[in-house]
Amino acid sequence: MFLYLRIKDSGQELVAVRVPINGMTCQSCVRSIEGSVRELPGIQHVKVELSEHAGYFRYDPSVCSVEAIRSHIEDMGFDVPVDSNDDETRILLPREIPTDLLIDMTGSSPPSESTVLISVTGMTCQSCVNTIEGSLKEMPGVIHSTVSLSDNTALVKFAPKSITPKQIADAIYALGFDVNIISVDNERYTELSQNKSEEGSGDRVKSSPSKSRTQQNGTISPHGEISRCTLEVRGMTCASCVAAIEKHCAKISGVHSIVIALLAAKAEVRYEPSKISALAIADSITELGFPSELISDSGAPRDLNLLIKGMTCASCVNKIEKAVLKLNGVVSCSVALTTSKGKIKYDPEIIGARKICDTVNELGFEATALSSQTRGTSNYLEHKEEIRKWRGAFLISLIFGGPCMAVMAYFMAMMGHHTAEDMCCVLPGLSLENLLLGLLATPVQFFGGWHFYKQAYKALSHGTSNMDVLISMTTTISYAYSLAVVIAAMVLQRNTSPLTFFDTPPMLLVFVSLGRWLEHIAKSDW
Repeated sequence: MFLYLRIKDSGQELVAVRVPINGMTCQSCVRSIEGSVRELPGIQHVKVELSEHAGYFRYDPSVCSVEAIRSHIEDMGFDVPVDSNDDETRILLPREIPTDLLIDMTGSSPPSESTVLISVTGMTCQSCVNTIEGSLKEMPGVIHSTVSLSDNTALVKFAPKSITPKQIADAIYALGFDVNIISVDNERYTELSQNKSEEGSGDRVKSSPSKSRTQQNGTISPHGEISRCTLEVRGMTCASCVAAIEKHCAKISGVHSIVIALLAAKAEVRYEPSKISALAIADSITELGFPSELISDSGAPRDLNLLIKGMTCASCVNKIEKAVLKLNGVVSCSVALTTSKGKIKYDPEIIGARKICDTVNELGFEATALSSQTRGTSNYLEHKEEIRKWRGAFLISLIFGGPCMAVMAYFMAMMGHHTAEDMCCVLPGLSLENLLLGLLATPVQFFGGWHFYKQAYKALSHGTSNMDVLISMTTTISYAYSLAVVIAAMVLQRNTSPLTFFDTPPMLLVFVSLGRWLEHIAKSDW
């Protein structure tokens, strides 16, 4: 309803009016209304109270009118309901009450400071803590905030006149973290208690359209099962887009509430599965002009697609599947060696995607979560990088490994016509064959086999083994043994050179690198 008061100001009669405003969701809406209405001719004073869903205005009736204010606010996208009891209200309001007192008239005055304890899920490091504390520090009405990474909580001291616990929680949620209000002033927080406190803070405060419509859709439904789904909503640019989606969803039968995080481009919807499905809600928002996609739906496990690098054989697949299935909350796990991908079903209430990725990484592999937008692009880039890597390894191995095999074949043919003494020695204990083979095998061992050494080290550092460990161990033993026996023969000044295996690393690495290169070329076409 509108509350009027006529007062004298420097000989000019002004009118003070209280106008209910529905649809405000944050302090940005408040500042937008105050700044826009203040530019109207005849407006002397403007104050908008988010907690009351109302605005107080002082204006010159000869220049402006309450209908002009009301029409201006409605043009901004907010609802300004008209009450039929305006005439009665004018009579009930004494003329001698100062305007400032009218603006501050909020029934029983709330405490100047309150404290809210919020559970914050999703923080991983001190950077997350600093981000949340920095964002809360900039919010009007927030006095002090302390975020604990170890307890996953945020303790915020705020002014109830300027901001509500729900707005603080929504601000943290907008940063990409899951939140839950635990208590306010050491009292357990419930939505019912919050609504009562808001109703008691003003003179017949009306609920926003989204709340009233939600009640019409059946918020209190003792027999209906309530589910929750998370949607990815693209195309939102400002608070007006958020308000448009909220108003649209409030009209959908079966939708109880929707909380939208503008920065995270996500929406959490509470709905009745018996009346509407999560996919239908997403399709409805898409038709509104904001492309939406279902991320998760409560009651059903969430799917996680991983790109897993470093797998070489079926043993790697079996190792990953066993480790992931041991995690509490994981329903199923399927890993495909040919595509280097894993598909995991898990309960998001028990375990998160980050924990699953960390478990795979601890085994010595590189796991990356794939989203619907980046899945195709990341696959192409990953395969392109792998193709480039293994092509380089193959070419290095071939450049030195090819001549190495030719030298080996030549001296094997010469052994039929010459004795070991005849073919020795360049230096005592060092034959020309071992000299050439050693020089050619060295770059293949350390440059062509570099990627095998990297993967083998990762596997061994996590207490596991794979095909890369086997290849690295085989080539290293062959090379080290051959080098050792040649050095020993030279030290002992032998007249013959010992049998060596310098040819083993080049031959093995050339063919394995070729296989890996062709494998990734084939994968890039899938």
